[in-house]
Amino acid sequence: MLGTRPADFDHPLIAALCNDVAPGQVPVQIPSRPPVGAIENDCFLNVQAHVEQHGGELVIGWALWEYPGVFAEAEFHAVWRDPSAGSLVDLNPRPFPFSVINFLPDPARRYEGRQVDNIRRPLNNNPLVKQFIFQAQRFFKLMNTGELADKHGEIEVSPRLAKELELVQREMARLGKRIFKN
Repeated sequence: MLGTRPADFDHPLIAALCNDVAPGQVPVQIPSRPPVGAIENDCFLNVQAHVEQHGGELVIGWALWEYPGVFAEAEFHAVWRDPSAGSLVDLNPRPFPFSVINFLPDPARRYEGRQVDNIRRPLNNNPLVKQFIFQAQRFFKLMNTGELADKHGEIEVSPRLAKELELVQREMARLGKRIFKN
C-alpha cells in the first residue's frame, strides 16, 4: 500500500501488536537485499531457493508495516539467516522497494504451504479504519476459501467470486479514499 513504511516498533500500539503476535520475541530491523531472479512477494520460495544455493536457514516471522497514524500490519514472512554472519536478510522483492524492513521472529509458527492473513491493528479510533481492516480480512477469506487456500500466484476464480471480490475491493477503495485523503 502506498504510504506504507516499516513499522515503528517503539510505538506502544505496535509493541502491543508484536507481543500479541509473537509473545516474548523482539522485533529487529534487517536489510532488504532481494537477489536477481527472486519472485516478488514470494518470500518462502525465495528464501528456500537461497538456502539451497548458499546454505543458511529460513527464519519464519512477521514483517511489520505501518501506515503512519492509521494502522499497523504484521505480514507472515520468511527471511534468510546468513550462515557466515548469523545475520538476518530479507530476500523478498516488493513493488515499492525498501532498504530495510522490521521483522519479528516467530519460532512457534510453521509455514504449511497456505497463505496466512496479515494481522492488522488500528492506530486511531476512526471507525473507517476498522471497516477497512474488516474488508481486508473479508478479501483474504474470499481469496482463500476451499481449494483456493492451496493455490499461489495468479489464480482463476469463478465469475460469482470475482464479483464478490470486486465489491470488496471497491469498498476498500472507497474507504481508503476517505481514510488516506491527507
